[in-house]
Amino acid sequence: MEVFKGQRATDYDRSITELFPSYSLFMQSVSRILKQQLATVIQPKILVTVCGTGNQAKLLAQYNQHWNIDACDPSEEMLAFAKTKLAPCKKVKLIKETVDALEWKETYDAATLLLFDISGGKKELLDTFAIQSNLFPEHWSPVDIAERKIRITTQLHAIPNERCEELLQEAGFAKTVKFHQFTICSEWITTII
Repeated sequence: MEVFKGQRATDYDRSITELFPSYSLFMQSVSRILKQQLATVIQPKILVTVCGTGNQAKLLAQYNQHWNIDACDPSEEMLAFAKTKLAPCKKVKLIKETVDALEWKETYDAATLLLFDISGGKKELLDTFAIQSNLFPEHWSPVDIAERKIRITTQLHAIPNERCEELLQEAGFAKTVKFHQFTICSEWITTII
């Protein structure tokens, strides 16, 4: 797992929306999806995994003040941003940990693992990056764009969509549905068997 720190943590909120313009729309949709999934649960307990700077936890807390939310992330720097952002949200608890290292004393009615990630084969990534690069902010230099292209196509470990779905099923998830894709990023919703 890659832990965001230093400049990557500081710039995260700005850079994620510049790199992926559909990020905000995706983040807002999760609250509505959980509302439907949790319709019969009174005061559900939700785990937000890899919460980063707290964007998802904040949207969930604002969407429904009765939801109890635990939000975890391994990065102290990302959690520092989240703590500031979530200060008014009384039902959110921050935890510095990875999901696999959590002490499972709690049970949760839902969990978000924002599988908002780069997926696809190398050719697909190159083809979609060529289109996506036209949507990047105008203040990005050709060098900025070239660096991102190198990072996305050679440094990150993207996997084909089909393999991602297979891995989710192997991990015990059922009914895997890819519900959103924007250029090189895809999002899935799954339920536990």
